[in-house]
Amino acid sequence: MLNPTLTRWVATQHSRQLILRLLPAIAALALLIGLGCYLLIKNALSQDADVQQRSRVFIARTLDQVRNEVGRNIINYSKWGEAYKNLHLKVDKVWADDQRNVGDIPFDLYGYNAVLVVNPQDQTVYSVIDGKASNVQASQWLQGDLAALLADARATDKEEGSIVRAMQVGDTPALVAAAAITPGWDPAIQATTGPPSVMIFATLLDRDELAHLSETYGLPAMTLAASALPGQESMRLPDSTLLLHWTPPHPGMDLLRQTLPLFIAAVLALIGVLTVLLRHALASARQIDAQFEALLRSQAEARHLSQHDFLTGLPNRYQLTRHLGDLLEQTPARPLALLYLDLDRFKPVNDALGHAAGDQVLQEVAHRLQAQLGEQAMAARLGGDEFVVVLQGNPAPASLDQLCARLIGTLSQPIRVQERDVLIGASIGIALAPQQAHTVSELLRLGDQALYQAKTAGRNTWRIYTAEPG
Repeated sequence: MLNPTLTRWVATQHSRQLILRLLPAIAALALLIGLGCYLLIKNALSQDADVQQRSRVFIARTLDQVRNEVGRNIINYSKWGEAYKNLHLKVDKVWADDQRNVGDIPFDLYGYNAVLVVNPQDQTVYSVIDGKASNVQASQWLQGDLAALLADARATDKEEGSIVRAMQVGDTPALVAAAAITPGWDPAIQATTGPPSVMIFATLLDRDELAHLSETYGLPAMTLAASALPGQESMRLPDSTLLLHWTPPHPGMDLLRQTLPLFIAAVLALIGVLTVLLRHALASARQIDAQFEALLRSQAEARHLSQHDFLTGLPNRYQLTRHLGDLLEQTPARPLALLYLDLDRFKPVNDALGHAAGDQVLQEVAHRLQAQLGEQAMAARLGGDEFVVVLQGNPAPASLDQLCARLIGTLSQPIRVQERDVLIGASIGIALAPQQAHTVSELLRLGDQALYQAKTAGRNTWRIYTAEPG
């Protein structure tokens, strides 16, 4: 018969050995669980920090893009011989409003809330507010250093320069662009002596505009306030005391709040819930991957929107200038030909059938241009009805003539819009680098002058830039 005391001791020793054997496994499991918790939290915080930084970068780029866009758009209206004649030398509201050369066009096309013209005596001689004619004075409508804005606009590059500042309209901040009104490159109109008149575009950064920017560029909802708001990221609006606020997404912490209770339950249940925990971890990993892929898609979409024209999908002015700069800055510079296209008879179509029909025409033009170009060519839209084609290499004049003939031929074919055929055409100006130009701005300027020479020659034709005598 076994001694009960011995039996108890053996059992106790066996239990102790079993416990001792389990202790390393329990300690390892606890260590792994602790390490898992640490990595999960660290990943959530790191992911949130990355998303917050990307949100800040995207918002800053969007604001820069909006500033650059309004600065570029005002140049199209202010550096124009007809505008100089009808808004500086005299104020012809029939030309501006009734003939829709200015009037409600900036409001309808770009959403700009104000178009103002200030004469050399700093008197507001032309006003359009929210697309409607007005008698408001710029000094009454805008709050801020208007005198400095006007002085800087008159002092900047009179042919290509504009000024963009942040000012106030009542309690609402606004991006305000100003540029001196000049004849531009119109040789038919000579500038008079004395200070020029100044054209002003203003777009309000109100709740609707911020919501539009958020929706367009895939950004978090944004608000403006005078001081920091708890729990929100902020960025000072350039030239303003106001802060732009937004609540960045927290995919990491959101995911952590979803998984941590289940993770703790799995720890308490140990082996019994290990299978459930593993399944949940795999699902969480897939969810993280999906969210990360969504973030990458959003980033790629924002990058695409910043470099492409939203209507036609072609590269925009920003991407065009970067592409030209890369080619011209190579050593030695890559030879290239720039074709500056302007559509003929597009404005009557746009006026008669509406902007939707005009948009269809522009999209079809972009499609036809791409269909005619090879891999070494790039088509871009500058804005309005102006396009640019960049050909790498040193094409012979005969090749250029053949390409221009094909482009004009395909653009002259009928375009089906609103169950009717419309006919447009195109004029093309050609500038060559490095034979004629060594910088992007010079190349675009010569292309524009060549386009003018083509239009002077009768439209629906092309001309390689030749210097004007004298």
